[in-house]
Amino acid sequence: MLDGHGGVHPFGGLALDTTGAAYWPDRDLARSLVIRGDGSGGWVLDGWGGIHAFGSTPTVASPVSRPGVDIARAMVVASTDSAGEPDGREGYVLDGYGGLHPWGGAPPLDPGVAWPGWDIARGLALHRDHDGSPDGGWILDGDGGVHAFGAASPPPAPRHYPGRDLYEQIHVARDVPYTVERWGAVAGLGRDLAPSWAGYADWGAWDILRDVVLLNPSDRDGGPQPVSAEAARALRMHADRIALGVPTYRQTRSLDCEAAALQVALAAVGTAVSQDWINAAIGADTRPPEIGPGRTVARWGDPYETFVGRVDGSEPAHTGYGVYYPPIASAARAAGRSADGREGWDPWALYDEVGLGHPAVIWVDATFSPVPMRRWTAWDGRSVPYAIGEHAVAMVGVDAVAGTVTLADVRAGIRRTFAMSRFEAFFASFGDMAVVVR
Repeated sequence: MLDGHGGVHPFGGLALDTTGAAYWPDRDLARSLVIRGDGSGGWVLDGWGGIHAFGSTPTVASPVSRPGVDIARAMVVASTDSAGEPDGREGYVLDGYGGLHPWGGAPPLDPGVAWPGWDIARGLALHRDHDGSPDGGWILDGDGGVHAFGAASPPPAPRHYPGRDLYEQIHVARDVPYTVERWGAVAGLGRDLAPSWAGYADWGAWDILRDVVLLNPSDRDGGPQPVSAEAARALRMHADRIALGVPTYRQTRSLDCEAAALQVALAAVGTAVSQDWINAAIGADTRPPEIGPGRTVARWGDPYETFVGRVDGSEPAHTGYGVYYPPIASAARAAGRSADGREGWDPWALYDEVGLGHPAVIWVDATFSPVPMRRWTAWDGRSVPYAIGEHAVAMVGVDAVAGTVTLADVRAGIRRTFAMSRFEAFFASFGDMAVVVR
């Protein structure tokens, strides 16, 4: 693996000659690594475009050297020697704008994508024809988009982090494509990886790991990558940072907050429906409740099955209440989306979902505070937890670095941002109930 200062760190039992490897003790400048499978050396690309040989490999004249301009992002050696190892004669450098720069007679390739003025291209891997010549490939952008070009077919997509620039590189090892994320997490695209990780260690929360090169993705002594808890947390914190661009609708009936929150969530994933359509899909049991001592509800409908009471009613007056996750999830599916509705959500699992662009309908009290729950018995015999003040909102933003959650409050038609700790306290009142819409 390669660190940003130029340190090359072999693992998995590889005896690698790193003699003469470039090193920048005071700069984060190393960007991409190529090594020979026989351990005789390799090359490091720096951010200014310089290519630095180490071991017994030949020097390479870079096709794009811009001293002082940190824009070179990836390097691939396209030519091989008689043993099938990269020899440095031909290859390509990818710049951050998507420009592909060949050297040494490598055939020109049109990547078909470019981001002029936007430094977002991160990784490059080649596809080869039957003779071993490059005829296309894949460019990885920092958000996780993999852009196939030439004769290459699109691989299974990695996790997508829009706007967060969390990817470092893409490689192909023995026909298995894989990505490298910041802090070093490696993931196969469509295939599980099991290389030997003996001697591997990341740098925890320090964002300095720049590349990981696998020679054998399926070693007999292989297994899962040993990612440190600190590195995994750093990635998760930065992955869970998103604000979904969606209108904050306002509920059109006094108690149809669940329908309005689902309308927001569906709009966030590109599906437009009305609150009336959602209310019709949910249905309603309009029978009045049986009231017990102290104006508590003794018996009423089942919100796990349908809306309880009248959608134009009042919770304090016991003329209407609301609906819980199963009918909301069913309505989302009827609108053509996938939905995961349940109680007992781990808040961080919910943050991860929203971080991937999947909004959620969640159940809280209208005061956005923890509240005690009571229970009534539904007509069908179910014991129903309830609180007068039940409210549903849409989670449309999360920022794990700042430690905040943003909710679309459909009662007021505004967005509200809360500290995660406060959110988790009031989210627990209704049993951590949510419907994630994908």
